[in-house]
Amino acid sequence: MQASSTDFRQKVVQAYEAGRGSQCALARLFGVSLSFVQELLQRYRQTGSVVPKPHGGGNSSKVRPHLAVCTRLQAEQPDASLAERCEQRVKTVQVRMSRMTMSRALERLELTQKKRPFMPPRKIHTQSSKRGRRPSRRSSGSPESS
Repeated sequence: MQASSTDFRQKVVQAYEAGRGSQCALARLFGVSLSFVQELLQRYRQTGSVVPKPHGGGNSSKVRPHLAVCTRLQAEQPDASLAERCEQRVKTVQVRMSRMTMSRALERLELTQKKRPFMPPRKIHTQSSKRGRRPSRRSSGSPESS
């Protein structure tokens, strides 16, 4: 989610300082959450700034440093399953990863996971309007005894 602009943040602070309403009323007026207004005002009081905090960065990628290894393993065994690729990678670079992470790595490298070459789709047989009639189960015309 993208951070709110500095102009918008400044307007919220100015509205609060001008007494246009409570924090809850300003949250409704500007279409933001109450916690956004509370944290913005607290930050403004402590630092005097409404500039958003820098992004934390998140976790580092397990895949990016070893993409060449993934490419080499794909070339050596193109029909290996994702689980087999993960095991090969652990043996090669001692970094464990899930099958989903390996799948994303192969997708990033634009390597396919198909085990056989592309084949045209099978023809789907639909029932035509000409249906064969089933033979009747009636007897050959002789009356049955009762």
